[in-house]
Amino acid sequence: MMGSGKERRSYFRINDAVGLRFHELSDTEVGEGQAQSYSIEDTLRSIDREFNQLVNVLWQDNPSAANALGLLNRKMTLISEVVLGGGQAGVSEDFKETQVNISGAGIAFAADKSYPVGARLALTLQLRPSNTELQITGEVTACNKQEESGGQADGEYWLRVSFEPGNDAAQDRLVQHIVQRQCAMLEKNTRGEGSAPSLFSGFTERNKT
Repeated sequence: MMGSGKERRSYFRINDAVGLRFHELSDTEVGEGQAQSYSIEDTLRSIDREFNQLVNVLWQDNPSAANALGLLNRKMTLISEVVLGGGQAGVSEDFKETQVNISGAGIAFAADKSYPVGARLALTLQLRPSNTELQITGEVTACNKQEESGGQADGEYWLRVSFEPGNDAAQDRLVQHIVQRQCAMLEKNTRGEGSAPSLFSGFTERNKT
């Protein structure tokens, strides 16, 4: 039986492709993942959570339909950003497709520049295939040159980030996504539709990020 919530979030880990954008926070700045939310935003997040679950299930049998629904969700996200932002268009198109190693407790990915250990980052993740967006803050725990860490992803540095306290809702949704992806791939593999890809690499190695 698992102990703390952090252990539960750390247990499941996958290699995944996500849309990613991030920036460094000042010592006093509060990231979006920790900001106070309003009822309409809570409702939208609840809808996104259910949508992500259903699309991950659909992805097992019909990836094209799942991707089409993800694009529709992305379009609706842009519209909601305009409405909630008082007519100001959002920046949802600024995501970089990124290969990551991720759990509910942290994330590792390739970056073009070095960040000091202890630096705080505000990250926005766009989950695939639903294009659901999560805002979350984290602290850099390691930043190594790719040749030192053995990484092969694009970017000069391999960055490891531990999510900060106060991101519980986003972390719980991320764990749900990870578990759904694992279950979908396991079922696909069991049905003999090909071996499970690197999505599963290291999902029980709890100390990567």
